[in-house]
Amino acid sequence: MARTNQLLHAQREPTPTRSAATVLLLRDGAAGVEVLMTRRSMSASFAAGAYVFPGGGVDADDAASHSQARRREGQSDLHLTQAIAAIRESFEELGVLLARTADQAHATHQDIAAIDRKAPLAAQCAARGLLLAADEVFVLAHWTTDRDLPRRFDVPFLVARMPAGQQPVADGAEQFEPVWVRPQDALQRHAQGAFLIIFPTIRTLQRLAAYASADAVLQACAAAGQPLWTSCPRAGLLSGKEARYMEHEHPYGELELVSPDGQIVHELAWHHRRNAPG
Repeated sequence: MARTNQLLHAQREPTPTRSAATVLLLRDGAAGVEVLMTRRSMSASFAAGAYVFPGGGVDADDAASHSQARRREGQSDLHLTQAIAAIRESFEELGVLLARTADQAHATHQDIAAIDRKAPLAAQCAARGLLLAADEVFVLAHWTTDRDLPRRFDVPFLVARMPAGQQPVADGAEQFEPVWVRPQDALQRHAQGAFLIIFPTIRTLQRLAAYASADAVLQACAAAGQPLWTSCPRAGLLSGKEARYMEHEHPYGELELVSPDGQIVHELAWHHRRNAPG
């Protein structure tokens, strides 16, 4: 436990978090599992211009739509609400509809064309005999936005298989340029400076790259029944540049001790060389 009266820097309360949900839509490509990503608007207040997974805030309608969604055994109320939010956001942003009829058929192109992206989704689906396929959405991870940032979210990263026959179409307001990409390729393009992604996305893609197929990812999440990992990263300075770390990484403990409120004020490369004795 840090002794706050002995800290080098004045502490401040981190910004409260908002509930959100995001979903990794997966498919199998010729060279392995692929994930659907889309570029955020350059005027977005958070992660402007970055490639992300579709998602957004959880709202009251999501919690009120349980009766209009398919639910698997053991799926909690919270996870059901989050799955509904992710389904709604993927439709609003990319026109991808995770919904089925009573006889298990996917939503059709006619259904998608008839549903207004800007109006409440669950009620429109119900009117067309569709239930949101929340039972096909699983929890992969849970991220809480770093304590130093001015906008913070408490967000599960969910996974689902892309519905057969559907094509993503960005809304052209919040999201642009949907692209299917292998995790390895996204990371390589980012390293080359051609594909902007933020820390949680990078770490999620790194772990996703270990799976050979969409089925392997979904089966791992279904078997676990809970997030495969959780994280609220911490940031510090490494040779004067911002660096972020997860809980299992050694610098995290040092940052937690020196700057418990998450401010980026601590230089990690503080060690100096000492002359050898004699």
